[in-house]
Amino acid sequence: MLVAAVVCLLLSFYSYMAWQSVTWTPRFFVRMLPATPRTASGAGAPISPWHSRDADTPEARGREVYYQRGCVACHGLEGKGGVRNANARTHEEIPGLLYVKDSYKEEWLVKKINEGVPNIDRLDPRKPAPMMRMPAWRGKLDESELHDLTMYLFSLYPGPGAGDEE
Repeated sequence: MLVAAVVCLLLSFYSYMAWQSVTWTPRFFVRMLPATPRTASGAGAPISPWHSRDADTPEARGREVYYQRGCVACHGLEGKGGVRNANARTHEEIPGLLYVKDSYKEEWLVKKINEGVPNIDRLDPRKPAPMMRMPAWRGKLDESELHDLTMYLFSLYPGPGAGDEE
C-alpha cells in the first residue's frame, strides 16, 4: 500500500514537471559555491580546482565563470561535453564547446548565452522533447563576465584538424 502511494506521488510529480515543461538548470550548483575563492590556510592552493590565484587574463576569469555558474554541469569539464540529453538531435548529448570558435563570432556567442536555447530539436519527433535546455543568462552575467566567458570558450579550440582521424 505504501509503495503504491509513493509510486502515485512520483508519477504525479513527474507529470506536473512534464506539463510545465520545466527547464532544468544547475541553480543549486551556483548557489552552493562561495562568492570568493577560499583556501585551506588563507594562502596557498585554492580549494576549488577552477579558482586560480591570479585570474589576470580574460581566459582565466572566463574559466572561473564557466565553473562557478554551473556551465560545467551540462557542457562537461573543460567544455568536452558528453552529458546525456535523451532524444536530442545532437547525438542525444549536450554539445561540447571545444569548437565554438569555428562557428561563432564573439557577439553571436554572447547573444546565444544571453538568450539561451529554450527548444532543443528532437531526434525522434514521436518521442518526448529533450528535458535539458540551456537557460537564458541575460541579466545574470555582466558584460565583462560575458566577454571573459567567450574568451575562455574560444581558448578551448584545439586547432584545425585536431578531431580528424588519420
